[in-house]
Formats: sequence, structure tokens, C-alpha cells
Amino acid sequence: MATKRPTVPRLLVSQTTATTVERERIRIAAETNREWSKTEIHDAIITIGMRHKNEVMALLLGEQPEEGGTDE
Repeated sequence: MATKRPTVPRLLVSQTTATTVERERIRIAAETNREWSKTEIHDAIITIGMRHKNEVMALLLGEQPEEGGTDE
């Protein structure tokens, strides 16, 4: 009997976003002189994004985000 593969959580993004994130992952690795997994980069991006929810909402609504500060 075959074993069931574990479910892997996924986030759906546009191809443009996926390409940009991969390009930035390579740039960050070069600047920090360290390899980073896609999971580490994605976790960091989501963590920072969640600290800036007002900017995320403004982008979704097509508004100009307020300058500076965090939403905490």
C-alpha cells in the first residue's frame, strides 16, 4: 500500500510576483552571502507584509499608502 504524501501549504501568486520573488531571493542571497530557501524568503515577506496591513489594504484598494511607520 502506498503511503500518502504530506499536504504542503501553498500560496497562490501571479507569475509576475513569483518571478520577482525568485529574482529578489537570488539578490538577497548575494547581498547576505548566504543561501536562503524559498520557504525562508516567503515567510519573511509574509511576516513583514502582515506588519504593514494598512499598506497592503491600500494597494488592494488602489489607494496611495501612507508614508512611514508600521501598522502595529
